[in-house]
Amino acid sequence: MQLHSKQLGIYIHIPFCLQKCNYCDFYSIPYEQDLVDEYIEAVIAHMEESAHLVPTYTVDTVYIGGGTPSILPLPILATLLKAVKKHFSLTKTAEITLEVNPASGLDKKHFTKLRRMGINRLSIGIQSANNEQLKGLGRAHTFEEARKTVDEAKNAKLTNISVDIMYGLPSQSLEELNETMRAILLLRPTHISAYGLTIEENTYFGRHQESLVLPDDETQLAMYKYLIERLEDRGFMQYEISNFAKDSLYSRHNMRYWLGGEYLGFGAAAHSFINQVRFSYPADAKSYIYAVKNKESLVQESERVSDRDRFAEYIMLRMRLKDGVDESEFFRKFNKSFDPYAERLQKYIPKYVIKKDGSYMLTTEGFFISNSILSDILE
Repeated sequence: MQLHSKQLGIYIHIPFCLQKCNYCDFYSIPYEQDLVDEYIEAVIAHMEESAHLVPTYTVDTVYIGGGTPSILPLPILATLLKAVKKHFSLTKTAEITLEVNPASGLDKKHFTKLRRMGINRLSIGIQSANNEQLKGLGRAHTFEEARKTVDEAKNAKLTNISVDIMYGLPSQSLEELNETMRAILLLRPTHISAYGLTIEENTYFGRHQESLVLPDDETQLAMYKYLIERLEDRGFMQYEISNFAKDSLYSRHNMRYWLGGEYLGFGAAAHSFINQVRFSYPADAKSYIYAVKNKESLVQESERVSDRDRFAEYIMLRMRLKDGVDESEFFRKFNKSFDPYAERLQKYIPKYVIKKDGSYMLTTEGFFISNSILSDILE
C-alpha cells in the first residue's frame, strides 16, 4: 500500500480561444477541433508519463485554465478529468476549478453535467458590466450573457463561483467602476478577483498604447481603495492583493502558489514546481504534441531554486497576501533571520507597510506599488 504524504496541485492549460482579448498575453490560439483532439490526447499521455514523479503525493486542487477551457465539448472535459483521477491520487475534497468565458453560452444542463463530473468551482471572466468597455477589451460576451451564465451555474447547484473584474480600463471613470461593482454584487458570487489593467508589450493594447486614454495613477489608486472598501462592506475579505472571498472560500489552488506549494502543469506554456525544481514547457501546442508523441523532452526551461531565491520568493509571495511575512515563521522555515529585510522595510512604515505582532504587511497603498517595494527590499 502506497503512503501519500505530500499535497499537490495540478494545472492544465487549454490554449484554445474564441478570440484574443486586447490585453491578454497568455498563450492562446484559435479553436480547431482536430488540433484540440490531438492536444488533449497529448495532455493525457503526458499525465501518464509524469505520474511516476509524484508517487507519494495526493492531489487536492485541479485548475483547468486557458485560453477558454469552457469551449471544450463535455466528453473531452470528462475524459480529461478521468485521466487525472486515473493517474493521480485525487482527494475526495479536491477543489476542481474550470475557467469559464460567458461567450461559451453554457446553460443549466451543461453546468449540471460539469458538476457531476467533479467540477466544483468556476472562475468566470466578466471584467466589466459595461458592454462598451467589454467591446473595447476585445471580450466576446456582453454583460447580459455573463449574468445568464452565473444564473445558469447556480441553477445547476454550482455554488462556489468566482468572477473576475478589471479596473483602470481605457477612459473608465470611478462612477463607471461603481456601476460595474453594483451589477457584479447583485450576482452574489462567493469570490471576486479584481485586477488593475496592465499593458503588456505583446498584446493589441501594447501595440496601440499611444492611443489609449488610461486613468492616471491617482485615479487608479482611488479605484483600488474603492473596490476594497466596497467589497469589505459586502462581506468579502481581502486575502491577497487582488483577491476577495466570502466565507473563507479562497482559491485553494492559487493559495498553493502564494504559499510556495508544489504543483504540476500540463499543456503548452504550463509551469511546474516539484522538489525545489521549477520547469516549464514551450508555448506552442504543435510542438507540445510532437514532443509527447515522440517521447522527446518537453522541458523548455528548468532551474533548481537556490536557497537565496527561496528566501526571496517566499517574501515576494507572502507579501502578496494580506497576512504578510511573519518573522518567527521565516526563521523556523529557513533558519535565517528576517532582520536584513526588516531593516529595508523600515522606510516604508507606516504608509506602505505596517508591523503587527511580528508580521510585516503591506497597506492598501503598499499593495498598489508592491512591485517597486519588493524590488527594493529583495535587490
